[in-house]
Amino acid sequence: MRQPFVYSKTAYIPDRQLQRPRITKLLDAAMAHPLIAVTAGAGFGKSSAVYSFLQKQRRVVFWLQASMYDNLTVRFWEGLAQAVAARNPEYAAHILDSGFPNSERKLERFRALTQKYLLPGVKYVLVIDDFHLIHEEELLRFVYMLSVNPILNFSLILISREELKLSTAGLMLNGTIACITERDLCFDEDETRRYFQNMGFELSEAEVKQVLRNTGGWAFMISLLGYSLRNGTPHIKYALRAVQQNVYKLIDAEFFTDMPRELQNALIKCSLLEWVPIELLGVLIPESRRFKKIMQNSAFVRYDAYSSSLRIHPLFLEFLREKQDCLTDEDKQSTYAAAADWCHDHQNYVDAFIYFEKAGDYSGIARTAEGISLSGGSEFANSRATAKLLFEILERAGDNAFSKTPELIVLKMRVLQALGRFEDGKAYARAVIDELERGECDAEKYWLLSECYYYLGFYYIFTAILTSEHHLGTIFRKAYENYERSGRITRGYRVRCGVGAYINCVGAAALPGEFDWGNDQFAEYVRYAIDGKQGLMDGVLELARAEIAYYRADIKNAERFAAESYRLARRSEQFQVMTRALLFLLRIALHKGNPEKLKEYIKQLEEPLDHPEFYQGRILHEITLGWFFAHLGKTDMMAGWLKNNFESRDLISFFYGLEAIVKAKYQLAQGEEHLAIETI
Repeated sequence: MRQPFVYSKTAYIPDRQLQRPRITKLLDAAMAHPLIAVTAGAGFGKSSAVYSFLQKQRRVVFWLQASMYDNLTVRFWEGLAQAVAARNPEYAAHILDSGFPNSERKLERFRALTQKYLLPGVKYVLVIDDFHLIHEEELLRFVYMLSVNPILNFSLILISREELKLSTAGLMLNGTIACITERDLCFDEDETRRYFQNMGFELSEAEVKQVLRNTGGWAFMISLLGYSLRNGTPHIKYALRAVQQNVYKLIDAEFFTDMPRELQNALIKCSLLEWVPIELLGVLIPESRRFKKIMQNSAFVRYDAYSSSLRIHPLFLEFLREKQDCLTDEDKQSTYAAAADWCHDHQNYVDAFIYFEKAGDYSGIARTAEGISLSGGSEFANSRATAKLLFEILERAGDNAFSKTPELIVLKMRVLQALGRFEDGKAYARAVIDELERGECDAEKYWLLSECYYYLGFYYIFTAILTSEHHLGTIFRKAYENYERSGRITRGYRVRCGVGAYINCVGAAALPGEFDWGNDQFAEYVRYAIDGKQGLMDGVLELARAEIAYYRADIKNAERFAAESYRLARRSEQFQVMTRALLFLLRIALHKGNPEKLKEYIKQLEEPLDHPEFYQGRILHEITLGWFFAHLGKTDMMAGWLKNNFESRDLISFFYGLEAIVKAKYQLAQGEEHLAIETI
């Protein structure tokens, strides 16, 4: 898990920090803007300048070190939530629960949540370092929209080696963005003179000019000159000549070569990883005491107390990566394995998947996946991005990996379900079933058959409204029979049922009696899921019956079935089913004019919200209360994001159908019938 508040990476500038009032003044003026872009090549002291400035300010800072893997929105959002959690765990839970804001609706909700938790009069700053590594359109759009419609007392600082991949022209015209460039960050004569004075060297005016002429004021080059002089180079002109010849050779000569071979290998191992938690140093670095002494006296490698991790200067990191061929395959695999285990233990799932694949440990991937749910949007924030990553990893895995780790077969079926590829899932499940049933079965094969039949049944449920295929009793019965033969108790993440806008899977063009027939078919197999899948679908059958009774105006039976659904779902922690049952009970209490029952049901709605595994529970809670307030005409009490006009990007939301109904109710309450028609 990337450590929370503050993620910080200080780029290399001189060992003895040089106060640069000129840069401080530039940054201080820039903080009046919602977006600050600090762009310059490697070694210009971008991160160091920003870090030093913020350290002296009375501001709340969240610092995210970007990686190429942060183009997975789920990883980026997980990192942001973890950064916030140390200061405000409740707010962090809210933003993680709501998921990455990939639509105007979610972005508005993020703004509203953020504004709610910001303390008045306090300035907040989010820094994204190495922003040039980010190219994912949704992330760029999020940053851009956050800039054009900023949050009060909130600034965003982007540190990048390249020009921002944003449309900055409009931002510059309206004064939204402040830009600090290489030209600003270059050392001037006074700063160069004072830097060498700090190092214990007095340069003449001519020598200062010579340094600037040969280095262009590049902070890294000036730092290396200081290093060279401190290590015994007799004169500034000889130090300049060495720097001009080859920066990497100078790094090698002045810093790397004198290290013991074990420490050299350890640093090269560290360069394999995107970031190095300090706990890993004991595994990767055999002489930890000596290495810590090196960190104290070096600006190439340093310990960052804020993020509890090792920080390596970008140019030195590139130098190390060029030496990775010196490592054996065993060295590389052991490094990736250690990092993967650490990420797994700290619930940093995306990094764990990436490192386990690099280590060739597919059982580790399966083990990590057991701890999370991938159900489309309902149980794991931004799950589609995680599912897509896993699908790509599984596609690269050979047949040998699947035969050694049969859990990967189940994982692939889960991934296909999360991605909505139900027909592909049917074909894959049937192919595995056919192969298993041709041979002799042992306990493990019975378990695998059970999983395949269960997922096959789930795929048919998801497509039933389109195909009218409801004869699933045989499939689920076989699933449960194989489950019993296996003797293997369901383990891993607790399976929870997602519920769409309507519970019944019979289409709108149903014939008379078909809804009752569909429920009879449902009753044939739902008990097999409850018994074999940790209470999955507990209360769903009763919820479907409550829905039919309600729309038939059979209020007595609707209330009875909804109450029973809530009771059964509560015992199995089927949170979505509980919430939907309470929505029916709310509607019935309104119908009967029973205020005491209304208060009781609203209180019960809040009961599961603090459960860590009620993923996106607050969104469903706001939708449910939104229906209630819209019905009463108290639209001012609805969540703001429910009042937006419908946009097609929201179709990816698992709750879209119910959300659309609530939006339509709001629009009707506002007398906007034409918008309600468009929404539905």
